Amino acid sequence: MIRTAAILALLAATASAAPALRVQEPEMEVETRSFAIPETRTAKELFARADEHFAAERWAEAVAALQELSERHPGELLGRTFEVDGLRSQMPVHVGAAEAARRRLLELPDAARAAYRERYGPVASAALEAARSTLDRAALVEVARRWPLTPAAVEAWWTLGDLELELGNALGAASTWRRAEELRALLDEPTTPGTDRRVDLAGALLDGGDGDLADLARQGRGASLRSPVASAAGSPPSPEGHSWRVEIDVDGQAPFNGQRRSPDQFNMFPVLAGDTLLVSTSLRLLAVDAYAGVLRWVSDEPPGWDAVDAGEGKSLASGKDDTELIRRDFFSGLDRDTLLVAPAAGSGVAVAALQIPVTHLSNREFQNIRITTVIPDRRLFAYDLETGAPLWDHMPPTLWDGESGTFPQRMRVAGPPVVVGSRVLVPAYRMRGRIDYHVACYDLPTGELLWSRAVISGQRELNMFGRHQWEFAAPPLLVEGDRVVALTGLGAVAALDLYTGDLLWETLYEQIALPQVRQFEAHRRKRNWRNAPPVAVDGVVVATPVDSEDMIA
Repeated sequence: MIRTAAILALLAATASAAPALRVQEPEMEVETRSFAIPETRTAKELFARADEHFAAERWAEAVAALQELSERHPGELLGRTFEVDGLRSQMPVHVGAAEAARRRLLELPDAARAAYRERYGPVASAALEAARSTLDRAALVEVARRWPLTPAAVEAWWTLGDLELELGNALGAASTWRRAEELRALLDEPTTPGTDRRVDLAGALLDGGDGDLADLARQGRGASLRSPVASAAGSPPSPEGHSWRVEIDVDGQAPFNGQRRSPDQFNMFPVLAGDTLLVSTSLRLLAVDAYAGVLRWVSDEPPGWDAVDAGEGKSLASGKDDTELIRRDFFSGLDRDTLLVAPAAGSGVAVAALQIPVTHLSNREFQNIRITTVIPDRRLFAYDLETGAPLWDHMPPTLWDGESGTFPQRMRVAGPPVVVGSRVLVPAYRMRGRIDYHVACYDLPTGELLWSRAVISGQRELNMFGRHQWEFAAPPLLVEGDRVVALTGLGAVAALDLYTGDLLWETLYEQIALPQVRQFEAHRRKRNWRNAPPVAVDGVVVATPVDSEDMIA
């Protein structure tokens, strides 16, 4: 019988309306868990020190501690609590250090706010002008995040909204304009030319008002895919339309062809973008006319698969292991029970997580006992939605050593991408004994990394040799308003700020224990739920973690 566990934490209130929170000491003995979250003693002690200064009205000292917390610890969490905003949680909630610091700063009295502006205003204004001169959206967000009590922070949100509108992201513009107006009101800053018009447009867009711009935004709203089974803008043919069939495995090389082990295994989810149906085989992306069933374009496979087919497939550790790898070897570690394969689309760009022919280890056996397994490795690839022309990708360089390179080149993609306005969000991970789970946000037109955040480091099933036998398959992220909700499948649900990437809260849930290793092989953890993204209804997130017996809310 499924138990319903708990209020995890609270969502949905705007930043300005969030009251102060209280971090409690644990009410029970510390449990031994198979994961670690980014919680440090330094951040907790710094916040406690700031609280003491705050209570004693030592404003300068309180501001210094809170500013340090915001600048140096944006990806860290405070100690666990069971009460947030007056609501009691059955599960421990860990609030983001930067979020807690920002709330405290907004509670400062007028005199302390004036001192803050005098101290940080000039440097914030200089940073704002530099960001405006280069139209750097990430730099504008950093101004607003780093110096929240300055007029420059207000102007940074206004400017960011203007840039989002120029990119065709009307809802993103409305969201940032609303942040600007709420912060302006809190700081009692004067209005500037164009402010009232922006506020009116934001209200029309976010609150369902009328107007040409609101209509345009509602038409494009669906282009932000919320789950692998959701459709983008547009609708499928009517019931009177004729049916059609298109061969998906265009070259007989896809990893999902042939017989399934079970009729219940479904891994591929098509998505609709306007009148184009997008399907990913995890090696290629296909675009099909949704009405006529005509194949519009098919992407190439990621670089390197032709070399594998030519007999040149090797692991990155080929110096120690000279085993030749053929194509099917790269699919040995597919997690067919939980893997979700789905593309995403928005603003004329189609994005898919495709498998690359890269592996750290080969498939090694001893007397029919599997020791190591090739774990699938995926990266993001983007194409023009209309023509299929490649736009950008995160393919590692030739002769990659498996460790160097940029964040997008190093990190595996754990689940389907989600396109929201001008951003692409995806769960990413590194697998080195433990699984380091991150959330990454990229610029949709260019693929440039806007921010990344480490969320949790956890463990999955291992064989007797301490090796993984299956890939780590995470559900897609949920984007609700300006919050990104990550169901990690490693013992926690987390919420992050869409624009800054700051951790807002992370709530733990009770996991099903990892099974003991028997007869050398890794054994599956018991599963009550299928792998699926969380959903949000009326400010409540509901999730079904594959590593828990509980439905949590």
